Amino acid sequence: LLLAAAPGALLAQNTGSPIQVFVMPPVTTRDNGSTLGVRVPFRLLDAEGNSIDNVRITDVRIKLLDVPPGAIDFGNLTQPIEQISAPLYVTIVIDISGSMEEELADVRNAARTTVERAPANVLFRIVTFHGETGNPKLETRQDFTTDRASLRNAIDDIAELGSGTCYFDAIYAELDRLATAGVAANVTPRKAIMAFTDGRDMVNDERVPCSRHSIDEVIGSARSKLIPLYTLGLAGNLDENVLTRLANETQGMAVIGPQSELSALFGQAFAGIVNQYEAEFAVLPDAGRNRAYVEVSLANTGEVVRSALFEFDAPRSYIATPTPVPP
Repeated sequence: LLLAAAPGALLAQNTGSPIQVFVMPPVTTRDNGSTLGVRVPFRLLDAEGNSIDNVRITDVRIKLLDVPPGAIDFGNLTQPIEQISAPLYVTIVIDISGSMEEELADVRNAARTTVERAPANVLFRIVTFHGETGNPKLETRQDFTTDRASLRNAIDDIAELGSGTCYFDAIYAELDRLATAGVAANVTPRKAIMAFTDGRDMVNDERVPCSRHSIDEVIGSARSKLIPLYTLGLAGNLDENVLTRLANETQGMAVIGPQSELSALFGQAFAGIVNQYEAEFAVLPDAGRNRAYVEVSLANTGEVVRSALFEFDAPRSYIATPTPVPP
């Protein structure tokens, strides 16, 4: 039985190293009888928050914080460290509000390039949005598929523009749809949303919110579903703090830049999704909520980089009872 950890502090620890370790949700557990298996997905980022894919990992270790004195507070690695190969479901959400006239062609090209260069295990869903206050309008251009030709055609068909920017409602609706995608026996799919916009959540220049849902509701939904948000935006007319908060508080990534760099922005966000690793450990935790961190050893720099604390649940105590020593 896989038990998803509740959202917690899944962030990097600032150790002064230019490389940071981010533990990604969901951390899952499995009862192996005498031990508890803990599977930890993680990614490596540089000091600017960009994904790193040119390092060689030599070892990953886990350290438990909530075990009694004298108990075993570390775990054994039970499988080779490798990039995650589980199915990955990604929804690309594209703003087609009225202000997108000059950028739409470049956005289509950036989305098309992302789809074409993605690994075979990635399934994409393409959604566009616009709307009026209290009346968001979302359209599914292509449901989840690995068929790159169908995805390219769906992206190329995005032509007509709408009205306002219902950004929060678009993400909120896609979180509900994505939560039910990829449910299969013995497989824990990864999921993420890439949400592009060129402006603020409002109707034209009236400064009236277009969405019915607030940023707090969007973040709460993403955290409860363990789906990270990768927010993309054009610098200039954005509230950059909004995009950054949506990403940071859901363990995603915010990438913001000029129109001339749209392909690079999409590529940077997608690299953060796919360049993830996984380590599985056999541990002996106490029953209930446990805190832990991982240490990643890197061959390129000789560094050992530590993550921030993360949490997982143990269905029972696995701490072995000490054998009495005869007098």
